[in-house]
Amino acid sequence: MPVRIEGIGIAGGETFTIHQANPVTLMTSKHRNATLDMAVVVSLTLLTIICYAAVRRHEFVDFDDPVYIVDNQMIHDGVTLDSLRWALTTGYAGNWHPLTWVSHMIDCQLFGVESGPHHLINLGLHCLNTALLFVVLQWMTGQRWASAFVAALFAVHPLHVESVAWVSERKDVLSTLFWILTLLVYTWYARRGRWWRYALVMLTLSLGLMAKPMLVTLPVVLLLLDYWPLGRYKPAFNGHWQLGFLAAEKVPLLALSAISSLLTIKMQSGEGAIASLERWPLVFRFGNVVLAYVAYLRDLLWPVNLAYFYPPHEIQWQTAWQWLLAAAAMMLLVLCSACAVLLVRRAPFVFVGWLWFIITLIPVIGIVQVGEQARADRYMYVPLIGPEIIVAWLGLSLGGSSVAARRVVIVLGVVAIAACIPLTMRQVDTWRDSESLFTRALAVTSENHRAHTGLGRVRRLQKRMDEAIWHYRVALAYKPNSALANHRLGIALALTKQWVDAEDALMRAVAAQPRHVESRMALARVLRQRKQLDAAIEQYRRVVATPKGKKRFTAEAVQLAQQVARIDNRLTQSLERIRTDPNSAEPRYRLAWALYDRGRFREAEREARIALSLRAHWPAPHVLIATVSRHREQYSRAANEYQRALEIAPHLESAKIGLSGLIVFLCHHEELEVDPKLLLPASRRLLELEPESSEANWLLGRLLASAGDAE
Repeated sequence: MPVRIEGIGIAGGETFTIHQANPVTLMTSKHRNATLDMAVVVSLTLLTIICYAAVRRHEFVDFDDPVYIVDNQMIHDGVTLDSLRWALTTGYAGNWHPLTWVSHMIDCQLFGVESGPHHLINLGLHCLNTALLFVVLQWMTGQRWASAFVAALFAVHPLHVESVAWVSERKDVLSTLFWILTLLVYTWYARRGRWWRYALVMLTLSLGLMAKPMLVTLPVVLLLLDYWPLGRYKPAFNGHWQLGFLAAEKVPLLALSAISSLLTIKMQSGEGAIASLERWPLVFRFGNVVLAYVAYLRDLLWPVNLAYFYPPHEIQWQTAWQWLLAAAAMMLLVLCSACAVLLVRRAPFVFVGWLWFIITLIPVIGIVQVGEQARADRYMYVPLIGPEIIVAWLGLSLGGSSVAARRVVIVLGVVAIAACIPLTMRQVDTWRDSESLFTRALAVTSENHRAHTGLGRVRRLQKRMDEAIWHYRVALAYKPNSALANHRLGIALALTKQWVDAEDALMRAVAAQPRHVESRMALARVLRQRKQLDAAIEQYRRVVATPKGKKRFTAEAVQLAQQVARIDNRLTQSLERIRTDPNSAEPRYRLAWALYDRGRFREAEREARIALSLRAHWPAPHVLIATVSRHREQYSRAANEYQRALEIAPHLESAKIGLSGLIVFLCHHEELEVDPKLLLPASRRLLELEPESSEANWLLGRLLASAGDAE
């Protein structure tokens, strides 16, 4: 019960009363608050799980998942001394984030390469981030419901789906865990001091930077939080001295950020991920920066038509509309910034929330352009907290004026969260597999070369080769120098045996990205198929000169070198036999095959015809000439030579197989121009030998129709 004590005050003369609180009441209040906080945390967790439960059935997607997990043997091996050494030293995929690599290794060690558990770990980290965000905001501000609103919006906003539902973005949810832990430990340090608490701040920041370098701006954010809500900076009392002390306090943290930034730039430069000024001029970057900021604000308020990749629409300052659009975006940013500065005393949360948004986006806004995207939803995982704080505390301020205002604010807050839930669930479904992801991107964006390239690969894996090639060609119409689209087009063309076009596409891929081992290897194999063995050997040489290529492709390169040696030996032996017996057809025929295998097609055909002149009615040279003609894409001529071989020897297996294969090829490539006069006899001949051949019947019908024959 209250205790009254009367006495003389410090100033003298007055009396004062001290009320001693009832211990039971205090304990009951603390217990009630703890129970309420726990209920909020449980509710936030359930809300998050409801929105993201579908990820447990999601697949890996063909967007970095193969690079990070599916095709990464170091990750498959789990946590070993070698894999840990690799994680700490590698710049693989253009990033230095050893903690992220280790987290993927642990997943593979526990669950293997099964997508469901990997997705659930991402979801678990998002749930933990949501709960910790509520805890740290409430501890900083003492405002339970405003903090709960920020955490709820963080949990269910559709812009965060990419960071959670995409396994390769583990680095986002993991680094944000350490971001929030750093805020928690820093609040502890700010209120109670002690050097070892500051050491914990440095530790959590270091771990976060090892998960993703997005935390490089966190020391500046901590300086903002010193002003509000921590209240460590009071301008009325030695403001300059306080600001200097607080800034100096962040120097060790800024040093960590600087080290991480330098490492990241080095790794990304080594992978060729940083765009040059020639590729992305300053004018283009400036236009993209201001438009990206405004686009992020729009997506915060109206999160629809989201995509995994937003192609850059270049601002080249060629039209008045482009000037007006960029100028309007810049004016909006300046106006918002001016309002934040004017409200720095009356509403410090506006100032802090706005600068949180602006500053945390700087590493990924495009000043230093990494990748091809104009912007990305994943970049808003942390920056979105700033605007959410503004909205929550504005609601708190407006709701304090009356009971009716408070009810309106509560209803609006609930409606905002409820509106996000179906949008988020729909966006989560977009990430269920590669086909859904790329199809959705094509539906909501324009000129999206990356989405066409991705969907092309989906169609190729589905054996829908014509559609795959179409998507690749559309992608290249939008971005002709795309290394990825050219590479995948070359692979698809090679699989359909369009060797010349495949070589052209892969040559463009290698020119666009000379250090890409897979493109150079694919080019070497196509050149080998085209019998351009010297050029293939040169590509193999460049491949095995790289550490990755040496490990994977040395055996194949050696095999080709041995094959060339054997062919050259056959050439030598055939020439020797021709010198000793110039009128014999057999050595001429053998020489022709050796020349063909060496890619010397004109010489091979000449020697085959000499063999025919020395030995009439010999079907084998006709088969060889047909093979040479097909390699030179002279399909009608090849069919004619196969037909002549079958006239001499109707049951010659090599001629039947060759002609049948050629007709099947032509059936799948209607766009190729052929000579009906040469192909008609060959098709009839094959039908005589194989009456049930559907391809021969189809081709014969096509040829007769083009000739106007009713047969």
